[in-house]
Amino acid sequence: SLPNANRDYLLAALVRGLATHDPDAALDLLLKSPASPERTGSLDFILNAWSQISLEHAFQKLPTTGPLKAQAIQKLTATLTRDQFVPARTWAQALTDPSDRQSALTGIAARWSQSDPVAATAWAASLADPQTQSLALGETATRWARRDPAAASAWLAENPNSPTLDLAARSIAASTIGLDPAQAFSQIATITHAPLR
Repeated sequence: SLPNANRDYLLAALVRGLATHDPDAALDLLLKSPASPERTGSLDFILNAWSQISLEHAFQKLPTTGPLKAQAIQKLTATLTRDQFVPARTWAQALTDPSDRQSALTGIAARWSQSDPVAATAWAASLADPQTQSLALGETATRWARRDPAAASAWLAENPNSPTLDLAARSIAASTIGLDPAQAFSQIATITHAPLR
């Protein structure tokens, strides 16, 4: 009998190798394996193999239950390319589980904001569910403020205070505090939910 660490490593190597030839079989094996850091890393290889076929194929093949489902959604949205945002948004909006939908939409906003924070933020602001909108705006604001704190601050100043902007305001304030403390404190003052201040 192998120690658990060796077993996990060997199983991960098998899954990763199998993923290049038969990602469906690799997922079946992965789902039967015990939880481990190696298991989580192996999921990337399966998702990459599916994504090489097409993004739609990857969406169809995602695990539908269990702990790997949420990880798969997060990992897949974190690797989207610019030309995949439209089909990814369509897929995410169609997810029936509210938690999965929220995770996917927030992940898409986060990834999109790395290349086009203005468009990603405008899209996040259009999301219907207030909690998802708030989380997505928090993600886009974080990335936007890291790239261009002045532009992110200007966007925040143009919008009325609201609970859906609280996470965004906190993220922008965190990025501007070293540049303009007075502005950061005024951004913090816009946060409507006192525990977030």
